[in-house]
Amino acid sequence: MTSIWLRESEAAGAGPLCRDIEVDCAVVGGGIAGVTTALLLRREGLEVALLEQGEIAGETTGKNTGKVTCQHGLRYSRLRPETALLYYEANAAALALVRELSRSAPCGFEAIGTWVYAERAAELPALDREQRACEELGIPWERTDNALCMPDQGRFDPRRYAVGLAKLAMREGCLVHEHIRIAGLDGAGPYVLYAENGCRVRAERVALCTHYP
Repeated sequence: MTSIWLRESEAAGAGPLCRDIEVDCAVVGGGIAGVTTALLLRREGLEVALLEQGEIAGETTGKNTGKVTCQHGLRYSRLRPETALLYYEANAAALALVRELSRSAPCGFEAIGTWVYAERAAELPALDREQRACEELGIPWERTDNALCMPDQGRFDPRRYAVGLAKLAMREGCLVHEHIRIAGLDGAGPYVLYAENGCRVRAERVALCTHYP
């Protein structure tokens, strides 16, 4: 079955790598993590190359649920308070960044609440523990009889978002190449990345943003 995101959005249209290049940072992997990393590094003034073995957002990013949230099940009651707070703050910062960048990469971003609920009465005590943990941490929640809602989260088209960021990165001077598989890496900074087509990428730093290394 083809993901709805892959059926309904256009590709980035980046060409393959056909020559050796040298950059400050090579980002391997063109999903949300990779394109975001490449764009932010470029905005810090680095020469960046983003390298994707298939199409931008064509794998994990293009096949996910399309939600952006700090709520991932009954998470906060299962962590130590200091760890839970760091977890929430990191996710909230990521949500804020996606919300900001979506203004430049139209993707249908919409603020919504996300829910975790109990299907049976026996699950209500766990829901109560999660509510208490969030209250102690100052995390906003809304409660119904059998559910907790975290308000002001988000949903979007992840493929359109990532492709939009890739196009934005290209306009800002980032090198973006699709259909280029990196088969090897040597060095300890600077590095040499070896593509299967024989091209080489020399980089002072490498960011590995693939699902599987």
